[in-house]
Amino acid sequence: MPTFEGTWTYADEEAVLGLTRYLNVVDKDHNMVSVTSSNLSGWGNGMVVEGAGFLLNNRMNYFYDDPNDVNALVPGKRTRQTINPQLAMKDGKPWMVFGRPGGDTQPQSQLQFFLNHFEFGVGDQQALEQPVVISSSFRSSSHPHGVRGTLQTPSSLPEGTKEGLAARGHNLAIRPVRGVGAVKAIVINQETGALMGGVSPTRESYTMGW
Repeated sequence: MPTFEGTWTYADEEAVLGLTRYLNVVDKDHNMVSVTSSNLSGWGNGMVVEGAGFLLNNRMNYFYDDPNDVNALVPGKRTRQTINPQLAMKDGKPWMVFGRPGGDTQPQSQLQFFLNHFEFGVGDQQALEQPVVISSSFRSSSHPHGVRGTLQTPSSLPEGTKEGLAARGHNLAIRPVRGVGAVKAIVINQETGALMGGVSPTRESYTMGW
């Protein structure tokens, strides 16, 4: 039986947010894998692939019925995706793998984690624990593609910051810490080669190393 040495993180998303899972792995040779698997919601489209045993997703929910829209439902076209697992290299070497479930919130929260770690020098686990702010001032990917016009704001954000955002005209949707963010990451120390795995405390996730 093959053996494996490395670090990996896993996210067990709540059913209310759909059936999306994120998994990343880095082995002892620093090969990196970043995977987001999603049925989108519920049981996907309810169809099981014969002989394989897995469900097909219902991502067609992301199409538009407007024939003039760039994402119009037409024969032979694939729908756009919100799934965007990440890999990062540094000086040509494997450096970081990260991602999360969460539809339209994925790129926003992942970018905030990356900037906290890379641009502002925050440690990997600390960067994962920073409050994440999510905008919904654009059309939702999911039908009926509404615009909520809110700034999803964790209650842990400092009061002064929340007041400042509101003063600038943002419609704040204050949420408990749980549910806002939820990025999972593995960072490779470029000097020692050590693997550092971490998860956001906003979701039921974990990291393992062996």
